[in-house]
Amino acid sequence: MKINFRVLVTLTAFLISITAGLIRISDPEIVEVLRLKYFDKLQNYSTRNTEGHTYAVIVDIDEKSLNEIGQWPWPRTVLAELFKKCAESGMLVLGLDILFAEPDRTSPELIAKNIESKSPLLASELSKLPSNEIIASEAMLRKNEKFNPKNPKLKIVLGHSALNINSDENKKEIQETSVKAFLGKSPTKWLTKYPGLLANVPEFEKNAFGAGTISLAQEPDGIIRRVPLISNIADSIRPALALEMIRVAFQGNSIATKTGINGIESVIMQTKTIGKAAIPTDSGGRVWIHYGPPDEALHDKSRYYISAVDIIKGRINKDRLQGKLGIMGTSATGLKDIKPTSVEERMPGVEVHANLIDTLIDAILYYTSTKRAEEVYNSSIKKGLNHEKARANAEKIKITGSPFLRSGINMPFYEALFAVFLGIIFTLSALKFGPLLNISFFGIIIGSAFYISLKLYMEQKILFDPTYSAFSTFVIYFGTTFANYLRDANEKKQIRGAFSQYLSPALVEQLASDPNKLVLGGETKKMTFLFCDVRGFTTISEAFKKNPQGLTKLINRFLTPLTNEIIKKNGTIDKYMGDCIMAFWNAPLEVDNHQIISCQAALNMHKAMLELNTLRKEEAEEAGKEFLELKIGIGLNTGDCVVGNMGSDQRFDYSVLGDAVNLASRLEGQSKSYGVKTVIGEETNLNIENVYATLKLDLIAVKGKKEAVAIYTLLGDNEMKTSGGFENLFQHHNQMLEYYFKQDWNAALNKINICRNLLNGIMSEYYDIMITRIQNFKTSSPGENWNGVYIAKTK
Repeated sequence: MKINFRVLVTLTAFLISITAGLIRISDPEIVEVLRLKYFDKLQNYSTRNTEGHTYAVIVDIDEKSLNEIGQWPWPRTVLAELFKKCAESGMLVLGLDILFAEPDRTSPELIAKNIESKSPLLASELSKLPSNEIIASEAMLRKNEKFNPKNPKLKIVLGHSALNINSDENKKEIQETSVKAFLGKSPTKWLTKYPGLLANVPEFEKNAFGAGTISLAQEPDGIIRRVPLISNIADSIRPALALEMIRVAFQGNSIATKTGINGIESVIMQTKTIGKAAIPTDSGGRVWIHYGPPDEALHDKSRYYISAVDIIKGRINKDRLQGKLGIMGTSATGLKDIKPTSVEERMPGVEVHANLIDTLIDAILYYTSTKRAEEVYNSSIKKGLNHEKARANAEKIKITGSPFLRSGINMPFYEALFAVFLGIIFTLSALKFGPLLNISFFGIIIGSAFYISLKLYMEQKILFDPTYSAFSTFVIYFGTTFANYLRDANEKKQIRGAFSQYLSPALVEQLASDPNKLVLGGETKKMTFLFCDVRGFTTISEAFKKNPQGLTKLINRFLTPLTNEIIKKNGTIDKYMGDCIMAFWNAPLEVDNHQIISCQAALNMHKAMLELNTLRKEEAEEAGKEFLELKIGIGLNTGDCVVGNMGSDQRFDYSVLGDAVNLASRLEGQSKSYGVKTVIGEETNLNIENVYATLKLDLIAVKGKKEAVAIYTLLGDNEMKTSGGFENLFQHHNQMLEYYFKQDWNAALNKINICRNLLNGIMSEYYDIMITRIQNFKTSSPGENWNGVYIAKTK
């Protein structure tokens, strides 16, 4: 039954609307980035209201400080003086957004070592003095040490840097983590993971009050918006610097995490100052930074920045530091760590930390006071007061701070439903009303959605994204508008355009004469797949670094004869991937004995490459240039797969999907690993072993697969197979493998010595590889239960 085109378009639009909703739920990177960019606009429109007050201050190593004290790094004795002045001013805690991983080069013991040969007496006296690290660390208030106003010391929270490589730090010398309790499952699997950690000198690590990571995770587009409060660093769950500073400032003992089914729910601190502080996070332990207006390091106008030299020399009113959480960093040119943020493209990293501290404290105070108000309300109800009086009592609790920016765990579903709703509404509208009315309707609905989004952000700090719904609806609406035009596209022209580049003209005409073969969808067929790649092409590309046109010409020059050999044997070119060719046989048209034909194509491709190299070598010698030989590796495999046109009515590709295809790709990669030109799968070999010269190579579990497969190499045609030399090699080779799988290593090596020179040493590279492997097995046995399977380490 023929379906009315209008109904078909409507149903298709409905399906696209539903798909748009599913895409929003799956949240691919492009959708996520679009949403995040919109949220940046919201933050720029209305930044966090600081009202001139901050909880954090930045102890700034600025140009002024460098001019008066000297170049960075400063002697640690200067740091000791800075710590002392901060302590005297009443600063609660100082976090270090600077690593002190190396000893002070001006420390007495280091100077003593340098002058020991020239002035031994002076060196001896210097070596008796305490190191600069010790002097600085003695200005730190230790965990079990009480504050002494006569000798004020400062609570220091060190910065640790998370590394994407393993580090050789001595964990015994690193400040232990304050994250010690887990309510629910361990949060490890949901956390941002770093294999390594860079810490500070041992004297600092020992005396500091705490430590947190200074690394700031970026979004897919590189912008810093959300920061993990805890991370898995070097197999230890560690807090962010800002969180650790707040714990120390609020006199918290440790940090706990609470997890649920979907991941992390909150980070919890039990403190002496404000009691229990629960900080809600997303499933990965992240929170949004609600940025204030970008600050400038103009210290008389700045809300954050205070020059370090002004603190050291007592030029700062102590009220600016009293009760503050200080964070030491730099705004000096050449030293500052620049980060892109939602409100500023170039913000010093230390200012990001300061914004995070203020965001966290604002949220902690908000959630703590809100919870207290709820407790008062519930207590009043239990005492028998009515709702109005209970609410009046609760309203006496002052709600301070501000909640986190949040979208909520269910927001993706709400946004997806909104996208589906709009898509269906505008599809129906397009059927009934004209374009002008529809565009007006579209503008009103989308404008209202953006207005609601802005209100939610301004009043409740809820992040709702209407941009994806607007975009998907736009696509659906104009897609249906132009559906008639798309329907009129010429079917045969589509076929010729789609297949002319990778099928022989005869096959293209056969398909064009029967377009029903190209309806959307697919079928399962047994096919043979070929992957061909040039070995060492990266090195060859390097030689053409300054001649991209020459590289393009070279690629076309070798792909053309290789393609011709495939097409001559009725193969279908699926795609080109740089220097790689993917092809298959037995689709779209049936090809009898496709296993045999594809192997003949592979042999012909090697011959074509040999002829091309001979010609190129002659040309290079005539031109006096270096000759770069091109060598190819081929992988062939036979198996079932799904084949068909994959795409839309307007644009589709005829392609294949399935494990058998993936295995063919892996086999091509193993051709180099086994020192052979062509590797074929077991099913391919079963269909050609009576026709072509093949040898079994190994039992292997290719990269990404657990099941073992037997792999073979294709050496030559039927003439080689029937030769006495091959029959001799075949017999000794199989005996070698039999000894190998039985772990009779010496017998296997003896057979290899016989095999390697047979048939003009055609398999010599393979045997060299097997000798190395057997020698390794002799040193480190695979065990009695070894099943003979070799686990591939490369693709």
